[in-house]
Amino acid sequence: MKKDNDKEPAGNLRPEYDFSRMKGGVRGKYAKRFHSGTNAGIELVKAHELVQDTVRLARKVAKGLLAETPVRGSDIARPDVPREHGVYIWRRAKTGRPAYVGSATGKKGLYGRIIEQHLRPSYTKSSFRNAVRADVAPNKPLDERENSVKFVGRNFTLAWYECPDDSRLALAAEALLIAALKPKYNKIRGLRAS
Repeated sequence: MKKDNDKEPAGNLRPEYDFSRMKGGVRGKYAKRFHSGTNAGIELVKAHELVQDTVRLARKVAKGLLAETPVRGSDIARPDVPREHGVYIWRRAKTGRPAYVGSATGKKGLYGRIIEQHLRPSYTKSSFRNAVRADVAPNKPLDERENSVKFVGRNFTLAWYECPDDSRLALAAEALLIAALKPKYNKIRGLRAS
């Protein structure tokens, strides 16, 4: 219920609407553009349609990735990994549970992420391999190089799906898969997905 003393007399502005005290404020700054017509509604509809198309395509990519036959990490042949943008999923070899979902949008595409980062012993910044090491360290100490790559190769399978036309599609599919599957080694806003 409103109090009567909250009402301002007609013609007077509340202090927060008094533009005479505001520096740089110009009354009617956008009035001419508004009266000439605006296409903000049309732009909003186009943006909404673009988002819907992206989500639809990301779902298609995610379904395609989940339908791919996984390959054991140790059996991945370098020439088989494409240099296109895409999305990939590491799964536990024994259970098939999703362990990590990633996207590859750099110059070298999936090859750069999978072969040159996750499976190259000299690359120590692999977020997936480091998460695996942290998880199994109490039971089986792994170094950050050779042993962790061998462990991943023996205990995880990999599947990928190419998105050669649009790197944004790979990113959208990755986000969709992480939200749906909640892989153990992905982090969501600094927290583990669980």
